Amino acid sequence: MNNAMQECCTTDFKTSEQHKEVGKSRLVRDEKDATSLYAFLQERNPFGDSDTSLRNIETGVTADCKVNVDDAKKIGNSILNDMTNSSINRVLIQTVATSNYS
Repeated sequence: MNNAMQECCTTDFKTSEQHKEVGKSRLVRDEKDATSLYAFLQERNPFGDSDTSLRNIETGVTADCKVNVDDAKKIGNSILNDMTNSSINRVLIQTVATSNYS
């Protein structure tokens, strides 16, 4: 049907790639990004040593012994509950606030 319409109107319709993810520039960028990520992780390998402490792989900051990642969701929810229905002037977000809930 589409071909018949094109012939009738003496027109030729062209289409472009519909999915940006399969374009050459996207594939080149993805390859570059993957290479950058690999190089980043090679320099800051979070799996290479026997150190099992919690640390930020970008900054190298290591959490102290009071940090309990198993309680993170509970602590976050407690902070949110305390903020609910509070005036913005009363809500103070401080790092110290998390220690009040541990």
